[in-house]
Amino acid sequence: MKQHPEIPIILCEGEKKAACLLSLGFVAIALPGIWNGRVGKQDFDERLHPDLVPMAQAGRKFIILFDYETSSKTRWSVFQATVRTAKAIESAGCECEVALLPGPEKGVDDFVVSRSEDANALLTAIIDDAKSLADYKRSYRAKKWGLSKYQPDVTVNVLYLSEALCIPELEEKCLRVPELYDLEKEQLFTPSIKGHQRNKESTDSGGVDSSKSKKSPTFNFPKSGLVVLWSDMGTGKTELMRWWRDQNPDARFLNNGHRVNLLKNLAERLRTAMYSDLGYTGLAQAQALSITIDSLHKLNTQSPTYGCIFIDEACQYLTHLLHSNTCKQHRAAILEVLEYIVYNAPLVVIADAHMDDLTVDFFRSMRPSEEVPYIIKNEWRNGSRTIYWYEGDNSSALVAQISAALMLGEKVMVASDSKRFIKKLDKSFTIKYEKVGEKVKGEGEKEELTDSSTLYPLPLTPCPARRASWRIWSVHSDNSGSDENVAFIKDITNVVKNFDALFTSPSLGTGVDISEYHFDLVFGVFHGVSQTATECAQQLYRYRPKVPFHIWVAPRPPFGYKDTNATKIKERLLQTNEMTAFLLRIDRQTGKRGAEKDWALEAYCQILANRHYSLNNLRDDLRSLLTEMGNTFICVGSDDDEQARESLKAAAQALDRAHNSHVAKAKNITLSEYRARQSKDYLDPNEIFECEKFRISDSYGIEVTESLVEMDKGGRLIRAIAGLEAILAKPEESIVDPKTGQSYPTPPTIVTQKDRTERDNLPLCIDWGNYSARWLARFNLGLHQILLSLMRGDEVTGDDSTLLKMTAIAKNCAAHVKAILGFTIPSDCKPIWLLATLVEQLGLKLTFRKQSKRGQQVKLFSLSKEELEFAQEVIAHRETKRNQKENRTYYAAQTPAVYSVNPNQQPVSAPLLDAIGNSHCQGEDTTEFESPPTDRITLLHCVEILRSGISRGVEAIKGILKRWQSDLRWETVLELEAIAASELRLVEAQVPEFYEWLLEEVLPMEGAG
Repeated sequence: MKQHPEIPIILCEGEKKAACLLSLGFVAIALPGIWNGRVGKQDFDERLHPDLVPMAQAGRKFIILFDYETSSKTRWSVFQATVRTAKAIESAGCECEVALLPGPEKGVDDFVVSRSEDANALLTAIIDDAKSLADYKRSYRAKKWGLSKYQPDVTVNVLYLSEALCIPELEEKCLRVPELYDLEKEQLFTPSIKGHQRNKESTDSGGVDSSKSKKSPTFNFPKSGLVVLWSDMGTGKTELMRWWRDQNPDARFLNNGHRVNLLKNLAERLRTAMYSDLGYTGLAQAQALSITIDSLHKLNTQSPTYGCIFIDEACQYLTHLLHSNTCKQHRAAILEVLEYIVYNAPLVVIADAHMDDLTVDFFRSMRPSEEVPYIIKNEWRNGSRTIYWYEGDNSSALVAQISAALMLGEKVMVASDSKRFIKKLDKSFTIKYEKVGEKVKGEGEKEELTDSSTLYPLPLTPCPARRASWRIWSVHSDNSGSDENVAFIKDITNVVKNFDALFTSPSLGTGVDISEYHFDLVFGVFHGVSQTATECAQQLYRYRPKVPFHIWVAPRPPFGYKDTNATKIKERLLQTNEMTAFLLRIDRQTGKRGAEKDWALEAYCQILANRHYSLNNLRDDLRSLLTEMGNTFICVGSDDDEQARESLKAAAQALDRAHNSHVAKAKNITLSEYRARQSKDYLDPNEIFECEKFRISDSYGIEVTESLVEMDKGGRLIRAIAGLEAILAKPEESIVDPKTGQSYPTPPTIVTQKDRTERDNLPLCIDWGNYSARWLARFNLGLHQILLSLMRGDEVTGDDSTLLKMTAIAKNCAAHVKAILGFTIPSDCKPIWLLATLVEQLGLKLTFRKQSKRGQQVKLFSLSKEELEFAQEVIAHRETKRNQKENRTYYAAQTPAVYSVNPNQQPVSAPLLDAIGNSHCQGEDTTEFESPPTDRITLLHCVEILRSGISRGVEAIKGILKRWQSDLRWETVLELEAIAASELRLVEAQVPEFYEWLLEEVLPMEGAG
């Protein structure tokens, strides 16, 4: 080791942990205790332990990997020991990083045993994700949520913030709110379903007295500046802003949020106009407006400044702004508008129950530099609930308790971070169970309150007869925008009284309060797929009365360990951007960044790291947060319920079959219809199925069947096949890196074109796909030649020289593979495992056969023929489409025909050679089906024609659009958005129905019909 200072050394607690690491190929040294890596007194003669000094050569990196701790006192001790040991290491001239176990396992040896065959890859990812000392100190959280960097200007402890303002009118209104449900009544409902003895030792409490409001100082609400409301859920933050509106009726007011449901609720309470009810002209003229962050780009930045901007759920708002796909297309414009209005508004108010430093920093960056935020902290806690904590590996025990509660006539609310789980749970209560030879009539049914279609009967084992028909209402992203659910959410406190159960996904996670008592129990089922601890708590607390919570959280994330080092996340992002820029022959330094400001990029990376930290061990993180909020825990145990698990499994199968069937049988739609629907706020189920069928048909070029819908997996398969097509394509030429003199292959046009298109249309680097860098990573691993060989029918063995070379390269470039291809290379990486992982990313599978006699058999691996043949057919279809796009245009750019049409053109009655979807039997008209896109020169010519029409007025615009088919209208408008967005905004303001004119059904072509 002394001869190889480039090899990092891990410091851990105890010999067993060091032995475990050594057995996995890591170099480790055991410390007899967390303080024993250093000697001496702090700030006097503290230094590295003499036994470690021989290994402390210049350039050596030490990685500290201590145990995972849950006690705040122990965590603080570990933090101090880690920091002081790290400083001693750095003083010796070495580097030091800190790796953190995600939990719940205490030591690295327990972690390896628990994660079994995945342990090596996961542990490798954790070591690669180690933080610098500065990042470790910054990210350390001693069981604390909230602000640590900023001190509050005023601290109160009141049930409603208005009480501290001493405003008689508002106090009187708050006093009319019904009292919260008394926790002491809990025993009336809980004993019948808990089914377990209380574990006194497992009970912990935050020690917060929240039974009544305490006397607090009063404060005056600021008239200007950045105001931060750090106050728990249900403490009257919205009513405080309602008071501000009453006090300042003439001030322009903007309520901005991230969920439509939240905005609609606040719009009514704050008496503002809802953006979806106004045209573009109305948006600019509205005195008081509620608008989602997704639509913020529609505001005219030249309008007068707003007197006040209010943003509730500010932390989730920021996450949505920087990470959601729904903001992707207009993210740069949204940030530009947001920065403008936040900077110019006299008063900006951000509110959140779990306010954090990152959110305050973000909004401070958009305010005048000398401004200091005014922070109001409310210490009142809406806790004092008893939480029954389920510790099983799956949610079946909790699902069984939901059934038991309903059977006993209790009313329940279920919150989950998984839309699919909510749909499965809903379906499991509609299933008609059958006994052998006879049907149990009416058992297990629920009253049909949604538009769900009847699904297949499921073969399940008989269950006890259910005596009642339960009234159940489900809300999730697929139906939250329906007229029924909009009406339901608008008056949710009263409407829920008509139901026995309410099942909710994150669509109902914010902005809605059920303030009156109805539900006896609240259940939470969280799988760690999307929602952090604070977001899960937000969902649970939508129901304000204090009733018992029953909660199950997945013991570990379903998708493995995720990076928690914000610095490395940023480094990898910029490195990938830079490599893509080089391959596109763009300047590397300018090409690695987009138009984003530094503070926006920093916030993006920090949010991602924080979310990963919570999701890596959501079970512990949520429990810690709920403890901090003043709740009491009772451990229920880790038992499973086989019947409940089978019921959910059967419901999932029924949902999948129904979805596949509905998509396959959906009506065919045109490209114009598909595009028009992409801009709609809500699609009904039939429209969703039709759009999905169009996408699948267009992607694969074959008849859409139930099996094809299942194979597609929501678009994952076609994306994989697109990657396969790219790596099989021959490189264009070579390009030399002037820095190193190394030669690199240039990606094929089908790859570089996607990157160029994204960089032309998406100004922010956080939205770039970097397909060229992904292609290069696979090519440099040798996958291009290996796949060509396998596709010829060749077979390989585990000791094949090309595979061994590929594995060596992957190990040497493990960090780049993780950053670009998204998976971790374990230290003991096997060639066949690596190959299987790579081909699976491309929609293929490996198969094998054994050769030679028993005892000397060798496995020969090849590509599975079924997946390979299917992929080749799809690639051929994609190539045909590209050729047709190149060879056919709507009109010739050099003649007036570019914006005219031949009225005598006859419909095509025979099936086209490139027809997509079901074959057109009996001479079906295909004229309106997908037409090839316009070439670039023609499209730019059309844009100039439309721009000239804009300058001449509404009738000129209408006359130009009448000359074009619907597809050309859409392509021209989309290009105008990229070239001159301000002119398009002008059109939208002048012609509210402009986008409707893009449809030929609304504005027919001249001579059509």
